[in-house]
Amino acid sequence: MDYGCSVNFRQFVCSLYLPRYDVQDGAVTGPCKEMCNHAKRKCNRLTSIRRNRDANCFGPWREPRVRRNQNQMHMYCSPITLDQCQDLHYVLGSLPNRYLQRNISEIQVELNYYNPLIATSCHANLRLFLCGTFNPFCVHNENPFTTPCREFCEEVEGSCADSFALLYGGLPWPNKLQCHRFPAAESGESAHCFMPNDLTISR
Repeated sequence: MDYGCSVNFRQFVCSLYLPRYDVQDGAVTGPCKEMCNHAKRKCNRLTSIRRNRDANCFGPWREPRVRRNQNQMHMYCSPITLDQCQDLHYVLGSLPNRYLQRNISEIQVELNYYNPLIATSCHANLRLFLCGTFNPFCVHNENPFTTPCREFCEEVEGSCADSFALLYGGLPWPNKLQCHRFPAAESGESAHCFMPNDLTISR
């Protein structure tokens, strides 16, 4: 799921363990074989599931078509439009992010998941951390993939992990935000990461 190989894969896996439930008639709805096939084509996953006509199930989302020219094969810079990322000291972000997500609407839905945590003010720079993670910064269009440093991540996790567990039913700190994923500030990768006081990323 971290690699974002298919918009259907997360929906497919989650619905296997948590199928839709209709409180009105008690009907339980699982994923169709068509959804499995869509996820499989993108993620090379194989499982056995029933066809649409054989059971009460729901079909796949339509996979977005992404057109890229040679200059946009890996990443491109564009103005930040995510709701949680307004009024921060940077104006351009790069896509795809480290999870290969490039659909800004899907990223917005995922960021909305963290709104209750943001509301706790558990860390003064939580929004900056989340935005730099899901929509990495573009610096002068020269380094179009600048993410939070590992030390920044550790600060945020140390301040917010307990609040996250309280808000989300005891769940551990999210897999996508595990700090080993981020480059260390004191390493050769430091040019590709930032700390909260690195105001040079503002333009």
